[in-house]
Amino acid sequence: MVTPMAILLVVGLTAVTIYFTVEPTTMKMAVGPPGSNDVLFVEKLAERLRREHAVFLNRPQEPYVSFRDRQFHTPSGRIEIYKEELIPYGAELPRYREPVEASPENPLYRRFPLVLLFSHSKHRIHSTFANMPMIKKIEPEPVVEIHPADARRRGIAPDQLVRVHNDRGSVALRCRFNPDLRAGVVVISEGSWVKDFPGGDPYSLTHEQVSPTSENYAFYDNLVEVDPVQTTR
Repeated sequence: MVTPMAILLVVGLTAVTIYFTVEPTTMKMAVGPPGSNDVLFVEKLAERLRREHAVFLNRPQEPYVSFRDRQFHTPSGRIEIYKEELIPYGAELPRYREPVEASPENPLYRRFPLVLLFSHSKHRIHSTFANMPMIKKIEPEPVVEIHPADARRRGIAPDQLVRVHNDRGSVALRCRFNPDLRAGVVVISEGSWVKDFPGGDPYSLTHEQVSPTSENYAFYDNLVEVDPVQTTR
C-alpha cells in the first residue's frame, strides 16, 4: 500500500504491503491525495473499502503465470531434478520416504489412525481477514472434514461437535462429511483464530520437528483420533 502522505506505515519507506514488508515498487494510489490530513485520507480509503469491499492496486490485466519466460532461478537456469546441495540430507533426487509420524508403520498409528492435514482456505490469507464479518458469512466457524465411512465407525453424525486429539493436544469443533476425502484422512483449514474454536487449540496437534531444507513445520504429518462429543440438553 502506498499512501499520498507520510502516515505511520510509510514514514521513511517506499511501500508497505499488507504484511508490512518493504517493497520498492511503484503502485497506483487507492484514492486521490486528500492533502496533508492523515485522518481524512484513512476515512476516504475506508469509505471506498465499505463500497467495494476490496481495492485492487495496480492489478495487471493479464493473469500471472509462473515462469512464463522459462527462466528458472537455478544454477543451470533449467528445472533441476538433481540437487547437489541436498546431498547432505539424502534428498538430491526425488524419492518416497515414510512420513516422520503419519505412517501405518508408526506404533502410534494403532491409537491414532487418522492423518490430519491442515488445508488453506480460499477465502482468506492464513489468519488474515478471518475475523471480518463478510468472511464470517462464508466461514461462520472452523470445521474438521471427515470421510463418512470414518465418521460412521466412530458414531459421528453430520455437523456434530467432535474432539480431535493426540498425545500433544486436542481441539473441539464441528465436523463436516466429505466423501471426496480419502478414508483415513481428516482436514482442518489452517488460520482460524483459536478463540473461534469451542475448546482446545488445533495447533497443539502438530509435532515440533522442522524440515532441515524447507524450515517448515509438519502441517501434513500428524496422527490423530476423532471422538464424538456428548452434549447435554
